[in-house]
Amino acid sequence: MLDFFSLNLNNKDPVYIQIANHVKQQILLKKAISGDQLLSRRELAAQLNVNPNTVQKAYRLYRQGYHPKVRQNKNRSLY
Repeated sequence: MLDFFSLNLNNKDPVYIQIANHVKQQILLKKAISGDQLLSRRELAAQLNVNPNTVQKAYRLYRQGYHPKVRQNKNRSLY
C-alpha cells in the first residue's frame, strides 16, 4: 500500500495535483511496486482531511496517464 503519511500538502498547488504527483513520485522512487493498492477515496480523504471528490479527481488524473511537470529550480522537484 502506498504511504501517504509523508505527503505534506501546500497552498501553492491544487490538492488533487499534489496527490497525483505523490503517487507518481512513490512509483518513481520504487516505494510502490506493481500490485500495491491505493487507499479508497474515502480513506485517503479522511487521512488527508480533504473532500473525497478531490481524491477521486487525483486518482482519475493519475489513471489517465498524468505526467507531472518538473519545475526548473535547483531542487528539480516534481510539480
